[in-house]
Amino acid sequence: MAHFAEVDPTTGLVVNVLVVSNDVILVDGVEDEQQGIDFLNGLFPESGTWVQTSYNTLGGVHYEEGGHNTPDDGTPLRYNYASIGDTWDEANGAFVKPQPFPSWALSSGFEWEPPTPRPMIPSIVEWEGVTYHGHVYYEWDEDTTSWVQPEVE
Repeated sequence: MAHFAEVDPTTGLVVNVLVVSNDVILVDGVEDEQQGIDFLNGLFPESGTWVQTSYNTLGGVHYEEGGHNTPDDGTPLRYNYASIGDTWDEANGAFVKPQPFPSWALSSGFEWEPPTPRPMIPSIVEWEGVTYHGHVYYEWDEDTTSWVQPEVE
């Protein structure tokens, strides 16, 4: 299956993401993006611009099918998987998520990064005889441009 993002040609915003069957986009066993674009334009003649996106691409890296934990030898497509509300940066060939905070900067992989990395302090919790391993939870505070632990009520 191939995923295609519909991009508003005026704003560059992703307004829809659809799946197209491999039967439509494969030509002699090779994906042909234009086949998918033509198919979607035929179904939705009043639609915006269609751009193929990869469910397995994040930050310019292609990951194993079914999860973003293990990079593989696959070819990354357009830096990030497109979602509704993202922006298509045609000049760089990248889908970009909305900027979460004004102080965050765009990385070379077209992901937003905070000015300081999130603290990764291990946490161990035992509950009903089961031990859980994780990390202390932090939230970004834009006023102080730092990571803070939220107050527990």
